[in-house]
Order: sequence, then structure tokens, then C-alpha cells
Amino acid sequence: MAYDYEGQCGSCENLKSMESDYILFDGGKYTDGHCTELRTIRRPYFERCDYYYKNRYGCHIVTAMTQILGLNENDGTLDVFRSFRANVLEKDSEYKEILSQYDIVGPQIAKCLVEDYKDGKDKEMIIGLYDHIVCNIAKKMEDNPQLDKNTKEKNKLEAIKEYTEFTKSLMDYYGIKEISNNTKDNNCVKKLGTIGGNLYE
Repeated sequence: MAYDYEGQCGSCENLKSMESDYILFDGGKYTDGHCTELRTIRRPYFERCDYYYKNRYGCHIVTAMTQILGLNENDGTLDVFRSFRANVLEKDSEYKEILSQYDIVGPQIAKCLVEDYKDGKDKEMIIGLYDHIVCNIAKKMEDNPQLDKNTKEKNKLEAIKEYTEFTKSLMDYYGIKEISNNTKDNNCVKKLGTIGGNLYE
């Protein structure tokens, strides 16, 4: 899903197939879906509902970088991030709060990235970040059946820690000090830095 559609019904997890509330919408641009929150039929890429909107994919920063570099979203790297989130992080209650915090700060960073590079700015920095950080993290996230359980666990925790550090560095770069306007202190940012925690040490 292109970053252009973030915030619109087509990339919202509340949009389901017309056949069932339990099947995620996977239709095309002109296919209608059913919103389980509004209980109405939606035109997925022409309507938005900020109040109920929940990102289906969550990989805001990597999605934005993919768009900036003109890469195919199915080239593998973005799919690895999406799979890791859906099949590893979202299935572990330990990461529930951290993911919800990332879903607030991630779109802010993604928006800054897109705005920063939309006017033909030299993309050397973003290429370097993608090639040397994002792709290396993706390698650790990949489910490699040849690795033993301990190595997989180590790779998982290293990937989480490295992506957290990457996210925090982008927050610093773009001056994003607080995750939400409703957050009076920086507690959410502190918690974002606890990903991996003692497990990694």
C-alpha cells in the first residue's frame, strides 16, 4: 500500500471484506469495503475517517523510505518488516504498548521524511540509511529455518533494539520530542527505548 494512502480507509484495519467482518479488505482501488466501526460501505481510497483510523501495516518509516526511493513495495524488505510486526511483535503482549506508541511517532517521522524529500532533495542520506540500517535490520528479522532457536531469538532482539535506536535517532533529527500532543512529559519516548529491555542484555 503506497504511503499516499496512509490515513485513508484502504489502509485501515477496520475496513473488511464485504463478505465478512473477519476478513481484511484486500480489494483494489475501486473496490468497496465495509467499515466495522462506522457500519457503512466505504470507498477505500477516496474516504478517510481519522477518528477510527488504524494503520493496517504499521511500518510507517520503512513505507515512507520505500516511496521516497521509488522502490517496489514487494521487493522483500518492506514485506519482512510487515511480517515481523504481524507474526512476532503483535503476537507478544510484551510489545503491545510499545507498538501503540510507535504508531503515534512513526507517522510523524514518515511525514517529515516525505516532506523533506518531495522537492528533489539529494537522496544520498536516505539511500545510506536504507542500505546500511534498514536492510541489515531486515536480515535479522527474516525467518531463516536454518538457524537454531537461540540464534533466532538473538537476531529478533537485536533487530528490535536496532530499529528502536534508528527510530529515536530520526526523532532527534526531526526534533520530535514528544509522541503526542496529549503527552505532558516524555514518558512514552522513554518507554519506546525499552524495547528488548533486559532480554537483550
